[in-house]
Amino acid sequence: MLFSLVFVSFTFSQTIESCDRINTGIVLSIYYTTYCRFCQAYMPEMEKMAYNASLKGVPITVQRINCEVCSCDFDNIKGYPTTILRENGIEIARKSGKMECSEVSNFLQQNLCETNGHLVGKNNISTQPAFVMPSNVVQNTQSCNIPMIQNPPMANVGNYIKSSC
Repeated sequence: MLFSLVFVSFTFSQTIESCDRINTGIVLSIYYTTYCRFCQAYMPEMEKMAYNASLKGVPITVQRINCEVCSCDFDNIKGYPTTILRENGIEIARKSGKMECSEVSNFLQQNLCETNGHLVGKNNISTQPAFVMPSNVVQNTQSCNIPMIQNPPMANVGNYIKSSC
């Protein structure tokens, strides 16, 4: 009897490579070029953040936009990398330059909040929510609070991600 073992590796990623704007949910769009060394260093950080955020129930899609292939003029990109946070296609915030995972965490914490069980952009509290928070998030009726997680206990959106960086 002959047995053989086959090892299969699956890579899970919440990262999408696309020129088209994603108009649903919370999207972190990364504008880059392949020749930019800061972009090359930034991409693995973003992939790790996206993966860890998805494991913890943070509903963020990371979109990579290669400005050598895609037209980035419409989004007024001045340098690389540029990160734009959107909710349902509407820009919430932007930052130019490479960020470490902790800086991305702070960027998200400054610009996202939980209101009545929905994750929304702080500037868009009155709009339709981009995502209904998972059931392990404490419901809060105040106007804008960072999500509090019951299990595992983490303080806010920033700590969701920072804890896994």
